[in-house]
Amino acid sequence: MIEFSHYRRQLVLACLLGGLILIGLLDRIDKTRTAAPPGVGETEHMAPALVEAGALSSAAATPANIHTEQVLIRPRTIFGDYLRPLQFSPQEIYQLIEAVRPVYDLARIKAGQSLQLDLDATEGLLGFRYIIDDNEFLRVERQGADWVARKETFRYEWRYSFVEGVIETNLFDAVARTGEQPALAIEISEIFAWDVDFYADLRRGDSFRVLFRKRYLDGEWKGYGEVLAAEFVNQGVRFRAVQYRFPDGRADYFTPKGKSVRKELLKSPLKMGRVTSRFSNRRLHPVYKIYRPHHGVDIAAPVGTPVYAAGDGTIIFAGQKGQAGRMIEIRHPNQYITQYLHLHRYAQGIRRGVKVRQGQLIAYVGSSGASTGPHLDYRIKDHGHYVNPLTQKFKPVAPLPEEHLPKFRRRAIACLHVLTTDDSLRKYYLAALEQGAASERSVAGEPAEP
Repeated sequence: MIEFSHYRRQLVLACLLGGLILIGLLDRIDKTRTAAPPGVGETEHMAPALVEAGALSSAAATPANIHTEQVLIRPRTIFGDYLRPLQFSPQEIYQLIEAVRPVYDLARIKAGQSLQLDLDATEGLLGFRYIIDDNEFLRVERQGADWVARKETFRYEWRYSFVEGVIETNLFDAVARTGEQPALAIEISEIFAWDVDFYADLRRGDSFRVLFRKRYLDGEWKGYGEVLAAEFVNQGVRFRAVQYRFPDGRADYFTPKGKSVRKELLKSPLKMGRVTSRFSNRRLHPVYKIYRPHHGVDIAAPVGTPVYAAGDGTIIFAGQKGQAGRMIEIRHPNQYITQYLHLHRYAQGIRRGVKVRQGQLIAYVGSSGASTGPHLDYRIKDHGHYVNPLTQKFKPVAPLPEEHLPKFRRRAIACLHVLTTDDSLRKYYLAALEQGAASERSVAGEPAEP
C-alpha cells in the first residue's frame, strides 16, 4: 500500500512538470508569431495564388495570349454573321466592311472558303485572313481605330512529278491506282479530247505517261499545277502533247513536231459518261419500239452533268423541239452543225444568236422529250448530212507559229526525255528540267517559286 502511494505521487509530479513545459512552449510560440512580419506565416498558403496570378499576367503580355480560330464559311451567310459573336455592333461591322471594300468586297465571300480570325483575350479581334482562291488571300489587320487590308499571294513550292499507268476499266480508276487524284485524270482527258473519246474509245491495256507539277504550301500538298507533257496510247495509236507558253502568258498543247493537238471539234461534249447507243441507220427506239435511224450517239450521265460546245460557233437554235426535248444547235465555221438533245436546262446566257467558244459550258444533261433516262443525244451534220461522231475525222487547227519553234523544240526534247526514259535516268532528267526552269526564271527576274 505504501509502495503504491509512492508511485502515485511520482505520476502526479510528472504530469505537473509536463503541463508546465507545455504552457511555456505555447507562450513562446505565441510571442514568436506576434513579432513576425505580417504574412510570413501564411506564405505556404498564398504561394499558389500568387503563381497563378503571375502566370495569367505573363500570358496577357505575350503573343501566347493571341490565338487563331479557323472558320468555314457556311451557305447563306454574310460576313457580319462571323463578327456578331465577337461583340461587334452593326455600326462597327459596317465600318470594317467599308474600310476593306477598296481592296476586296466582303459581300463576295463564298461558302466553303476559309476565314482565319486572330483573337486576343482582352482586345478581341486583331485581324483576319480570308482565302479568296487558290492563288491569293485577303489579309486585314487592326491598326489603332482603323482597319488596313491588302491582298497577298500564296508562296507555293512547285515540284516536278511523273506518273504512268495502264487502263483496266477507265481513266479515273487507272489514275487512282497510281495514287493521284481525279483532277489529274480530267487534265489528261482534256489534253487528248480531240483524239480520244474517253468513254467510247478506251480499251483495256491502253496506257498513259504524264509529266506535271504539284504545288505545296508549308510542305502540304495543295493541288496540281500544269501538265507539261503527256503521252496516251489508245488501241495501239500513240498520242503525245507538249505544253508551250506564249510570251503573253497563254498556254496550249502541240505535238512534238509543233502541230496543234486541237481540232475543229472535240471528240465529245461531255467529260464523263458512257455510250449507251451508237450511230445507226436502223435502231429499235427504246420508247416507241419501232426501227428507225438514230443519227447520233447517246451518252448516259447523271442529270446536271455539264455539256460543252464541241467547237467555236454560233447558236442557231435553243429551245424545245418535240421528241428531242430541250435542244441546242450550233453552226460552226467549217460547215459543221452540232446538236445537243434531251437537255435538262441551258447555261446562263445561252440563246439563239450567241457566239460560243470550243469547250464553253452551254447546258446540262437531262431527260427531256422522248427519253427513258438522263443522257445526251449528240449529233453532227457535215454539209447538211449526219455523220458518226465517233468515227468522223476532224482537221487540226493552225500549228505553232514558226518563230516559236526553236524554243518549243528545246522544251519538247527535255520533256520527252522524262516521258520516254527508264526509271534509272528519269530522276536525272527531272532534276535537269527543274534546273533549266530555275535558270529561266532567274534570267527573267522572276522569283524561284511562283
